[in-house]
Amino acid sequence: MIKSGKARAHTNIALIKYWGKKDEALIIPMNNSISVTLEKFYTETKVTFNDQLTQDQFWLNGEKVSGKELEKISKYMDIVRNRAGIDWY
Repeated sequence: MIKSGKARAHTNIALIKYWGKKDEALIIPMNNSISVTLEKFYTETKVTFNDQLTQDQFWLNGEKVSGKELEKISKYMDIVRNRAGIDWY
């Protein structure tokens, strides 16, 4: 069985960023913030779960990632699998 999903995240640049909180309990910022989202600049991520795999595989810009970088991604993917009710890679 194969399940997949894709997400796109556009670049967002903070022009004015709030620093600190006016009210910690209510999480009210000290100042307002203004940002710009750039429509033409984005990253796209696709995740595919395949019950035939025996471990996570991760590619970045067409190159297969391994070692500590893959371990970090696998920890995050464990959370995604848990929330999606999937117990395979």
